[in-house]
Amino acid sequence: MKPFNKISLFLILQCYLLLFVTDIFATDNNFKRSMKTDEAKYFQNPAEAVKVISDLLLKKSWEELASYYDLSGSIIGPDELISGQFFIANQPPEVSHPGGFWRYKHPFAPGFSYDNHQNEDKNTVIVNLSIEIDEGFGMVQRGFDSFKMTQSPKGFQILP
Repeated sequence: MKPFNKISLFLILQCYLLLFVTDIFATDNNFKRSMKTDEAKYFQNPAEAVKVISDLLLKKSWEELASYYDLSGSIIGPDELISGQFFIANQPPEVSHPGGFWRYKHPFAPGFSYDNHQNEDKNTVIVNLSIEIDEGFGMVQRGFDSFKMTQSPKGFQILP
């Protein structure tokens, strides 16, 4: 048996690399397609969305939460959602609330309640949230947050 020469070895490595890269992109595209068709989930309304999202964040159900996202036109990939990296921060900012709200990057920290929503444009709504924290002695701290959703005939999905 004759040993491989440098050119043969180079061609074999290129073929393996091509197969590896093709497999990665095929898997990613198949996932994106499946999220848009079979696995894509929709909320009936923004108020329902806030309750479900809070529950999924607390359970760390990243894959299910990811299925409620509309990633069309986004630079965010499904892997970033499924891994939880998109939702959770590992390091607190210099100034942070002691309640730990800083841990949740998107769409909001659990504990917030639905306040209202308003149309930004024909297909996009801004969901407004609030939270009240009783600090005792009649002092109540109020916080506000918001996130965006897209609306279609099928229902509402979260925008990254």
